[in-house]
Amino acid sequence: MDPRPRGTARAAAALTTATTQVLAPALATRLGLRDVGSVSAEHPSLITPPGPAFAIWGPIFAAAGTAAVAQALPGRTGRDVHVRTGWWLAAAYAGNTAWELLAQSGRGYRATPVVLAAIVAPTAVAHARLQHAADGERAVDVAAGALLGWTAPALCVNLASAAGWSDPRRAAHVVPCAVALLGVAAGAAAWTRRRPRGALELLGAATWALGGAAVATPSRPLRVVAVAGAVTTAGAAVLTWRRRPRGAAAGPRG
Repeated sequence: MDPRPRGTARAAAALTTATTQVLAPALATRLGLRDVGSVSAEHPSLITPPGPAFAIWGPIFAAAGTAAVAQALPGRTGRDVHVRTGWWLAAAYAGNTAWELLAQSGRGYRATPVVLAAIVAPTAVAHARLQHAADGERAVDVAAGALLGWTAPALCVNLASAAGWSDPRRAAHVVPCAVALLGVAAGAAAWTRRRPRGALELLGAATWALGGAAVATPSRPLRVVAVAGAVTTAGAAVLTWRRRPRGAAAGPRG
């Protein structure tokens, strides 16, 4: 249990950053900055998912907001699931805000993978700590799992984009992209093997990202690799679901 002032500060940080990550793109556009889509179009890569794939941010933002509100409710700031994950998720949401503003500024795009890595890291810590929480919050499972499942492959896409790996005829572009896709698939499957809480959300988001890469890539070898990766993560999701106790979700709920 956190002391009340610390729990209140944590809840306020989560609520503030969960809000700013949603509002930052619209605010930046109103201030005259370009939207994220147009900036991304200027930095294509061989594994960038198609535009509709980014709709996954809707459920992620909704889960993040729901978890932040739940944490801020009277008597809930001291719940173990929030104590273990609250600050880490707030850090990830703050990173999302920073990434959005940096990308939309049009300056320093090559630095965006560094910011994205700073989103993936605290999200991974939150997801790992979530496994040991004595109580549960469904929205936290979704927020931590889906955010990690999407941002990990997004980091690979961002690196490929910043590096300019966009020519399907060049092995120097195709090979690192293929390694990245395989690494994401294998990493997601291995990570969730002993971390069941939020695992289905993580694997679902990773499958969505890999499937998007398969649809959009102009490289046939990368299409094969992306499909293989999506099959791997989808298969891991099925195994995770089958390992869960009948009639019960993985881990406690609140």
